[in-house]
Amino acid sequence: MPKRPEDKKPLRILIVDDVELQRVSLKALLEFIIQQKKDIEFAATGEEAIKKLGETDFDIIFLDNTLPGRNGFSVLQEKQIRGLKGEVIFISGHDEEEFIEKARRLGARYYLTKGGMDMTQLTDAVNAILYESPYIVDDTSMVQNR
Repeated sequence: MPKRPEDKKPLRILIVDDVELQRVSLKALLEFIIQQKKDIEFAATGEEAIKKLGETDFDIIFLDNTLPGRNGFSVLQEKQIRGLKGEVIFISGHDEEEFIEKARRLGARYYLTKGGMDMTQLTDAVNAILYESPYIVDDTSMVQNR
C-alpha cells in the first residue's frame, strides 16, 4: 500500500525506462510534484526491473512498455505471478484499446500515453495512488484500472 505524506519512511519509487533522458526527466517531475521524502530508483531493462521488484517493496512503479528484452507487459505479468508489491503506472506510446486492456488485466493501476501525458495527468495519477482516491479519467491518455 502506498505511503501517505504523513508517513515517516520515504516513498519508494521505481522508474523503468530504457531511455536515460526519460528516466531523469520523470524523476525531476516527481521531485517537483511529490513533496514527501522519496527514494527513486531506475531500471533500464525488464530483467533489471523484475530483479529490483523482487528485492524491494516499491510503492509506485512507472513502467514503460518498450524495453530491451522483456517488455512492460512481461514485467507486469511476472509481478502478478510472483505477487510483488507496488502500484503500477504503465507508460506507452500506444493508445489502442487492446494495449490499455492488456495492461489493466495484468494489474496496472493507470495507463498513460507518452504523447498525451501532461503534468496534470501525472500529478493526478500519483495523488490518486498516494491518497487512494477514486479519481477516474475517461480519456485514454490516463485510464485507471477499475
